[in-house]
Amino acid sequence: MSKKAHDNFRVLYTVASLNKGGGVQSLLKEIIAEADSKNYSFTFISHEKKDEEGEAFFKNKGCTIYYVTPKKESFIRNYFEIKKIIKSNNFDVVHAHQNFSNFVPLFIAMMLGVKVRISHVHGNYSSKKISVKIFHSILRTLNKIVASHWFACSIESGNWLYGKRWNFRTNCL
Repeated sequence: MSKKAHDNFRVLYTVASLNKGGGVQSLLKEIIAEADSKNYSFTFISHEKKDEEGEAFFKNKGCTIYYVTPKKESFIRNYFEIKKIIKSNNFDVVHAHQNFSNFVPLFIAMMLGVKVRISHVHGNYSSKKISVKIFHSILRTLNKIVASHWFACSIESGNWLYGKRWNFRTNCL
């Protein structure tokens, strides 16, 4: 089904939260402030409780905000809540801002046929625990498989999530 000239380009952002003052939130505010609201509609999935002050900007710009059960409380409920939102909204883009956790919404989007699936990493950290290193290695690989595009806020962040072969200039292998 092709887009009609009057249809909005529908973008879903998944974030840990929309709390006031976060780096991800600042980036998204800049993007939305510059976007033409006649051509784009923005929806958010947040994994943390409401922060009315942090959300005010997005609501004033006409964004829709959904809250899902945090993965730590119930991974299964989180998965199915995200799936229901993506399935019922016919998004053109799913853009995940949760580092390793990008895998969940991007996998769902891939399974539901969303063509543009962006994994966006904002930080980097390492653990000395072997079990955490193994888990991160698995999620790193899965993220690369389910994302159609890889973005990072720095070369170090990109190398951390996508590996040394990641190319900062083209945002992909």
